[in-house]
Amino acid sequence: MNKPLKIILGVVVIVLIAAGSFYGGMVFGKQQATATAAAVPMNFPEGFQRPDGAALPGDGTGRLGARGQDGAAGGFAAQPGMIFGEIQSIDGDILLVVDANGAEKRVQVTNTTLIEKNASVDVTDLAAGETVIVSGSENDDGSITARSVQVAQAGRMMGGPAQ
Repeated sequence: MNKPLKIILGVVVIVLIAAGSFYGGMVFGKQQATATAAAVPMNFPEGFQRPDGAALPGDGTGRLGARGQDGAAGGFAAQPGMIFGEIQSIDGDILLVVDANGAEKRVQVTNTTLIEKNASVDVTDLAAGETVIVSGSENDDGSITARSVQVAQAGRMMGGPAQ
């Protein structure tokens, strides 16, 4: 066999090995992602609606996978340091948030809390009646010190009519 033919054959073999390795890595990564996603429960509050109005997969309750840590349905509120609900009142840096089950939770907002309402805003820009998702750390007294407060569009998250 002449030298140019050996070079071309070598390049083809290298390209085939690289393509096979790439494909194998993609298949492996997809299997890992699927296994990880199946192992992590995704909980949505009852009545949760996607912005486009499409149905969520699952059993129709808004839950995917296991229930929250306390065994209760209700998604976000079942996990320590998170609450999903409506602001009932605001007193300075304290929000009183009521979840879908009617449970009240005090939320302490600090100067490092990220508050988003289609853009980053201050606690003074929040209003009672707005639906929020709060993420933070639960305190000994049951209140939450918020890391973030996200305001949802009216009716989108708590089962109200789609707007």
